[in-house]
Amino acid sequence: MRIRPARAEDAALLLELRNDPDTRRSSVHTGVVTEQEHRAWLQQSLTRTDRMLLIAEQDGAPIGTVRFDLEEPETWELSITLAPDRRGHGRAGPVLQAAQDYLTEQRRVRSIRARVRTGNTASLALFARAGYRRYRAEDGFVLLELAC
Repeated sequence: MRIRPARAEDAALLLELRNDPDTRRSSVHTGVVTEQEHRAWLQQSLTRTDRMLLIAEQDGAPIGTVRFDLEEPETWELSITLAPDRRGHGRAGPVLQAAQDYLTEQRRVRSIRARVRTGNTASLALFARAGYRRYRAEDGFVLLELAC
């Protein structure tokens, strides 16, 4: 498992993952993103100091993405997406761990949070296995936190 920062040339991969129907159903924003919207978002995201956009690779091939957004000092919210053909094969846990390790090596981290749709049992189980604790529920989401 390798984690690396996303680059402009990852635009097509990131857009494909973002617009995957299962990903959209689980996302905070469920609409389809256009290529133009995505390119503008990516260009801006790659220069932000309060966002870390990462690509997970296995055997040299991209298998997913993790985004960390700074919510408050030393508290980051994450979003994780695996490629559709990589889901259900036990890869989410290693991707999550590798991304967390990358974040804590690069930035000061007090805690990491996740926002998961209440019906997304796979993600809820993933975060529970990783030690995240529920701290609130709101608007159809469970909010989870991992103290670092």
